[in-house]
Amino acid sequence: MEAQYHLNKTAPKAVRLLTPDEAGQFLGVSTKTLRRLVKNGEIPAVKVSKSMRFELAQLQAFVARSVWR
Repeated sequence: MEAQYHLNKTAPKAVRLLTPDEAGQFLGVSTKTLRRLVKNGEIPAVKVSKSMRFELAQLQAFVARSVWR
């Protein structure tokens, strides 16, 4: 059976994923600290093959949750 495609549906928007170096630079932390934050469940990471990647929106959410009060 052939897959049916509908012209009125849009494809999901591609999301650019950041490398650990880029994510660390965005947050102002080392990659070692970034990996610790992932291990502790504070920042979600995406596994791409054997690499760790980060969504900018998730990093921004982490910053918003981490406001010093």
